[in-house]
Formats: sequence, C-alpha cells, structure tokens
Amino acid sequence: MRAKAFCPGHITGLFQVCQHEDVMTCGSRGAGLSISLGVISEVEVTEGSGRIDIWLNGLKAEAPVTEHAVRCILGDRQLDVQVHNELQLPLAQGFGTSAAGSLSAAWALAHLLNVPEGEAYAAAHSAEIINRTGMGDVSGIMRAGIELRKRPGLPRSARSTA
Repeated sequence: MRAKAFCPGHITGLFQVCQHEDVMTCGSRGAGLSISLGVISEVEVTEGSGRIDIWLNGLKAEAPVTEHAVRCILGDRQLDVQVHNELQLPLAQGFGTSAAGSLSAAWALAHLLNVPEGEAYAAAHSAEIINRTGMGDVSGIMRAGIELRKRPGLPRSARSTA
C-alpha cells in the first residue's frame, strides 16, 4: 500500500517557549506563517516486523523526528514502513522541515491505516517536542496561513481526536 502527502513548511516570526509535563500542552506561544513550499512524503507499507526506513531527497537518512511520528502511528502493527521525503526547502534554516516531514509522513501513514487525522498531528507534535526540533511548527501548520498562537501545545481540536 502506498500514499503520498504534502505538508507546507512553517516560519516562526516570534515565540515564547512554554514547558509542560504533558507533551500535548508543551510548545510555544507566538506567531508565524505557513509557506507554499514544504515536504512531500511517499509512504509504503508492507507486512513485516515494524522496520522503518527513511530517505531524504533520495538518500537513506536518520530522521528521528519523522521516525518517532511514524512509530506513534504504527503502534504495535507488524508492518514495515518506507518513507521517501522530498524536501523543497533547506534543512536547519528555520523553515520547519522536521515538522513538515514528520507531519506529511504521519498523514500518509494515517491514511493507509485508517487512523484519524488528529493522531497524525499529535504524533508529529510529540515527535518535535521530544526531539527538541520545534516547539510550535506543527501547531502553526495545523492552523495554516498566518497564525497567532495564544496557547502553547497542540490545539484541543487535534488532541481530542488523538
């Protein structure tokens, strides 16, 4: 089974980090915007042992944020997952590529496994917080366009379905 998903990148203009024990409440308050470029993920699922392989722009890579999000969606299912992420933006330049890559992969996998979209948001947000690569990108992407995040963490609308 295969699915493909696109997720926009995100630029944070200003933020205040807000720590909390609950990963879904942890994150940042602030403002930013989603942009037209991002990450396209093609996900393939086959019977297997739970192995996850990830490629970035055609090269096999370690991508702990995407791997964490995929593991959250996969759960205990004995499936192998291959993720091919095509990045339209540079890494480590403030474009939210780790959030976009993990979220697009989570969306595609959730579609294949008939998992609610809210679980994909929760998995990607959790992956960003745990790996300390972003504190508000997934939340900002979820809101789309230009956003003002008054509360840290993932919006309740995504948490309630996850």
